[in-house]
Amino acid sequence: MKVKFTYYFLFLLFSIKILAQNPVQDSVAKIIEIDSIAQIATEDSIIFPKTYWNIGDVKRYNVKTSEIKLEGDTIANQDQYTYNVVIEIENIYQNETIVKWNFRNVQFNSKSYLNNPFALANNVSISFKIDQDGRFLSYTNLEQTIKQLQLSSEDLENKYLDNPTAIASIKKNVQLYANAENIIKLFDKDIRQFHHFYAKNNFTLKSEPFVYQSYMDNLFSTSPTPATTSIKLNEIGTAHTNYIMGSFQEADKEWLANSWYNYLKDLATKLGSEEPSKDRLKDDIKYYVKTTSRIKDNGWISYSIETKKVKFQDTDYTLERRFELVD
Repeated sequence: MKVKFTYYFLFLLFSIKILAQNPVQDSVAKIIEIDSIAQIATEDSIIFPKTYWNIGDVKRYNVKTSEIKLEGDTIANQDQYTYNVVIEIENIYQNETIVKWNFRNVQFNSKSYLNNPFALANNVSISFKIDQDGRFLSYTNLEQTIKQLQLSSEDLENKYLDNPTAIASIKKNVQLYANAENIIKLFDKDIRQFHHFYAKNNFTLKSEPFVYQSYMDNLFSTSPTPATTSIKLNEIGTAHTNYIMGSFQEADKEWLANSWYNYLKDLATKLGSEEPSKDRLKDDIKYYVKTTSRIKDNGWISYSIETKKVKFQDTDYTLERRFELVD
């Protein structure tokens, strides 16, 4: 079996987008200094990321997602899409808060964007519960989200009435995301990035990183990928009304190598070809996620940048998702 063939076959099967970036600089987004509730911060000030939100609060964000595939030093593929999201606090009951995300103005820079199911997300909303500190709990009223997705698809189809291929692609995605399990996958990564740091731990500028065992998307099978996540308070803003949290999540390398080897064995069986050498267990596969968020002391994010990266053989896959507060 040719390694190159199996490698490209593998990445055709990816259902996730994976990416990386350089360390986030403090100048990425402006600081919006309102609604301060904090005391003057010092090196020993304790930060506990949580939300201080009220019913009727509304915030608007611009979101940009970029994907780059590098083969050696050559850019083999580069795609980007943007959208606006209006975040509303719908209800607060006891220790739970209902949050609604409204997706608007979804735009792509690629002519093949119809293959991306997020093209259907325009004018679609999704609601979910968080706890009193801002930790994600569960989704609600997914039936309404599915109905809105179907209406959005009809608007999209009207633009391609003379293009049967485009219509077929749209209908395929509508059918795929017409159930609760799959509709969640369309929005889950964005929402979990936004709520990544809430209620994780207490932090000071002097404290050691908070480390815990976690899971990442799987590259080679349906089983979750074991990983280790480290979270740290990087900086407290000069106006003391915001702070910067950083997170680094890395997949277990031994588990990745074994998962890759088992994938090649299964593929060889399906193709009726020779089993892979156990030398494949020595393949160096790097898979990690960096997240940096500037959080105002009232709990709203000023910006958040998540980068995912897979470095494997001669190819790098990178994905960056960036939230920036508008108002």
